[in-house]
Amino acid sequence: MQKIYSIRGKIALCLLLYCFILSGCTTLKGPYYASGKIGNQTISENLDSDIAKIALTSSHKQYTDPRIKQLLARLDISNTPNPYQLQSLVSDGSTDFATIIYARNLLSEGNNPYWQSHSLDLSKHINSPATKAQIKENFSQHHALLVPGWNWETRHDTGADLEFQRKALALFGLTSSLVRTNEHGNVEQNAEIIINAIEEAKNLNKSIIIISVSKGGADTAYALGKLLNSEEAPHLSGWLNIGGIISGSTLVDLEVNDPEKWLLSIGFAPDTPLTAVRSLQKDISFKRASDLSYPENVTIVNYVALPFASNLSKQSRYSYQRLAQYGPNDGAALTHEMLVPNSPTVLEIGLDHFMRSLRAMNRAIALLYMISESK
Repeated sequence: MQKIYSIRGKIALCLLLYCFILSGCTTLKGPYYASGKIGNQTISENLDSDIAKIALTSSHKQYTDPRIKQLLARLDISNTPNPYQLQSLVSDGSTDFATIIYARNLLSEGNNPYWQSHSLDLSKHINSPATKAQIKENFSQHHALLVPGWNWETRHDTGADLEFQRKALALFGLTSSLVRTNEHGNVEQNAEIIINAIEEAKNLNKSIIIISVSKGGADTAYALGKLLNSEEAPHLSGWLNIGGIISGSTLVDLEVNDPEKWLLSIGFAPDTPLTAVRSLQKDISFKRASDLSYPENVTIVNYVALPFASNLSKQSRYSYQRLAQYGPNDGAALTHEMLVPNSPTVLEIGLDHFMRSLRAMNRAIALLYMISESK
């Protein structure tokens, strides 16, 4: 018996040591580990270069390193970098470096600081009894229409079906229904389905907020910006665009003629028709987006993941690397391709396109509450 206990003790000790080693590995600091502020948030990450490390440890717009000062001066970067400037920041620095510059400038524009800061603070207290009761009372007057991503019926591993999100919303008293878009449909086809769902939601006698994810963002943008008659939809009050591929994806342009390498990795089923994929090509998307006009009575907020190279899940790694030369991206599209113009943007720094984190769910609930309170 003593021998058995001894063996068990050794096994337990080995397991404990193994867990300790694993936990140590997850926090192992690399040569470019750095800590600094982006917005009001402290970020501590292993970065991809020394110039990214220097940028993160510097304060916003007070970069003293000569390389950074010269590069920003040469590119005349005073506001959020444009696509050309982002590519230069990558080629002369690194992708993480471009991500830091982009994030800091974007979060200093317009009312982005308010939405970024307030949603973060609220998300940290989202489960306190007082806060939860307040949110529940507000949500009782609203209903959410959830617009899923590509292959939401076929690929349950991507989270595009929003089943987890629906259950989480119910815990806060927000009723919801799934807009059953065609998982292989193009943007225009699915936009019609969304419009019909908005029309049917009139019968609920509640204020409607749309939540879209990934490719569902492109569908929703066309529905609201092209097809919606806002005078006939006064019950529609908000849209939370989560990682929506609004203006097309450079990734689609790069890979559309050789899709086997990447379609499965980012959530496409093997039988996805290329006609649907091509609806997200840049030239087609640009023509479509240039003709959109969003209703003024609808509060639109962009909620976008912004990873560093060390934050990637296996599912997003290949696509992220394909896009890395062009600038910040979440492993599905470049960050600037996911933003509805002239709308507040909130960044979830450290997560990729799939946002697999409870903190992202809490942040989304906080944003929904802020949208509902903005009326």
